[in-house]
Amino acid sequence: MKPPPKPQNEKQRQSVLESYEILNTHAETDFDDLTLVASQICNTPIAVISLIDNERQWFKSKVGLDVDETSRDISFCGHVILGTDLVEVNDASSDDRFCDNPLVTGAPHIRFYAGAPLVMATGEVLGTICVIDRNPRNLNETQKAALRTLARNVVMQLQMRLQLATLAEREKSVNQLLQKAIEFMQVKNDFFAKFPIEPADFDLTQTVQKTVQFFSWTAKEKKVALRYSGPNRPLLVNADSGRLAEILSNLISNALKLTDHGEITVRLNASAHPGGVTVCFKISDSGLGMAEQTISQFLSPYSLSNSSIKKRFGERGGLYISKSLAEAMGGELICTSELSRGSTFTFNIVLNIAQSLALAPASFHKSDFQNLKILIAEDQLANQRVFKAFLNNLGCTSTVVTCGSQAVELAARDTFDLILMDRHMPGGDGLTATRLIKAHQAATGRHVPIIAMSAAFREADHHLFLDAGIDGFLSKPFAMKDLCDVLVKWTKPRGSGGATNAA
Repeated sequence: MKPPPKPQNEKQRQSVLESYEILNTHAETDFDDLTLVASQICNTPIAVISLIDNERQWFKSKVGLDVDETSRDISFCGHVILGTDLVEVNDASSDDRFCDNPLVTGAPHIRFYAGAPLVMATGEVLGTICVIDRNPRNLNETQKAALRTLARNVVMQLQMRLQLATLAEREKSVNQLLQKAIEFMQVKNDFFAKFPIEPADFDLTQTVQKTVQFFSWTAKEKKVALRYSGPNRPLLVNADSGRLAEILSNLISNALKLTDHGEITVRLNASAHPGGVTVCFKISDSGLGMAEQTISQFLSPYSLSNSSIKKRFGERGGLYISKSLAEAMGGELICTSELSRGSTFTFNIVLNIAQSLALAPASFHKSDFQNLKILIAEDQLANQRVFKAFLNNLGCTSTVVTCGSQAVELAARDTFDLILMDRHMPGGDGLTATRLIKAHQAATGRHVPIIAMSAAFREADHHLFLDAGIDGFLSKPFAMKDLCDVLVKWTKPRGSGGATNAA
């Protein structure tokens, strides 16, 4: 066994750790939520937030362990704090550093370990958030990225905890409350300066659903129904997925803390427009609720204004952080509530449409769709621009008409690989146009797939289009992956070859 050496800045590191006044404190939900999420994401029976003290490692939060500390000399985390990136041990029994470690040869019989360091803004590494398994294994890249993100959230909670504790000591009058708000705002500004917004392409639907899933265990334990309401199809956007998930996590966590029975619903609505998607999240609960005059205070650094709620849950700034994050991303967070009836938090934001195909199906390449000829029957200019941008990015040639009669005329005299047909248009609707085009195809022996598009397909619409001969359906707003799936199913991707209609 090789005991971990101490970092060169050990004296400074220990001083910073002690300044947070976190050692030997009671369990706190803010930290327990993070270890629970780490265990669920990484599928491990054990997850720990470990702080490395002079001669010990002390556990601020733990899942699957019944001890509060171990000797620093036998700690895995002591090795992690020597660097600033994640450390993974796939099989401790075959690693020279740990093979005869009592934590490996005895309880808890560690085989797999992965720890992400808690790196403070000034560079000191105070500890780790780590996951442990009793069987050899490894993490995938998504799990590693999630563990690093959770480590940053632990650091944020430590910083916020210290600031709130410092400010609480000063809170003795209304003037001191005002001073506290100013100082909290500075903490927020410093936080955004050190951890800026980092946009990237991602699947919004998947992110929201996974965030809801993370809290399903907590909701089940409280016997509260936690529901997701929204699209199940992928919605590819460009934004900071971590920040969006953080906002939703804070709102869901708050709803769970204030709801003892009933249900919590997370709703997602999205509508496309030129160059972007307008997104509306609504998190509704049947919890304690608030009086109208306290809502503004609820979204301040003192997010729990009712004294009985403070006594039960403690004073938290999570909602204020969510509001600040929403505004930093160009959105808004508003609240409506009624005492004893529950609350609804609405988060509105406009996101960019994803420009890459990184999240599209891996079974084809962009070149597969080059030279496909697509006819778009759509009367809304905003939708026309979005559809053409998607198709151009795939290398397709697209022609736009604004009414059903134009679609019938053009389909009769030109050859297309696919027709995207809107349901409601002036000068001949999509249903009538579909019947006429299919009749012409039957007479000429050609078959060009027609895909019906609508923002709200009803069962009656499905029957009408199917009777008219429609081939498939595409709900608006659709993402790049939705369009790719349609092209794969109803055309023959063939690179630079000639047009080929489905038989």
